[in-house]
Amino acid sequence: MKLNLQGGLALIASAICVIAGCGEGPLKTVPVSGLISFADRQPPPQCDVIFQPIKVDGPLRPSFADRQPDGTYQVKAFKKSKGLIPGTYRVLVVCHDLKPGANPKLETSWILTNHDGGEVNVDAKSGGVEHNIEIKGAGKKG
Repeated sequence: MKLNLQGGLALIASAICVIAGCGEGPLKTVPVSGLISFADRQPPPQCDVIFQPIKVDGPLRPSFADRQPDGTYQVKAFKKSKGLIPGTYRVLVVCHDLKPGANPKLETSWILTNHDGGEVNVDAKSGGVEHNIEIKGAGKKG
């Protein structure tokens, strides 16, 4: 039996992608996006948005997004997925503020503040979920 090298390599690459989670695969995801605004202050240079699963229709893995300069975010469960796995998530917003006069290249120069972003329900039948978050107050240093 003669092995086609190109076909063999394509098969191996496909298997690696499935194992590594390159695509959406058998898990359905729903687009989740929103706007993060600040009531009592200017937006910090960086905010991480963390979606911690409470109850989902798949693996219990957190998902992450960055707040963009215009305040928006879009979260995905996997690199090439459309959004989050249906279920209920607790949302945490972590703001990164530079200490006055500190060097932004040093990790110790940043103050991290946690803010509760509420809870979001991602319905499998939905075409997309918009979850806007307004940050009020100082939050909890973390």
